[in-house]
Amino acid sequence: MPKFSVGDWVEVIGFIVPAYMRQGKIIRVIAHPDLPEGLDEYEVQFGINTAFLYETQLRTTPELPDDD
Repeated sequence: MPKFSVGDWVEVIGFIVPAYMRQGKIIRVIAHPDLPEGLDEYEVQFGINTAFLYETQLRTTPELPDDD
């Protein structure tokens, strides 16, 4: 079962990323029930950029304010 849900705010951990891609919002969950736990994938939106990351590369973070 996926750890995060669509709309959750997350922070990237485990490797160096630019500051603008440090925190983002889950926009899609790609579950892999046939793989070991922790290998679910997530599409994460970082402003205008998106990235596909595994559950083990993310942790929960407080929601960021909108820059409207």
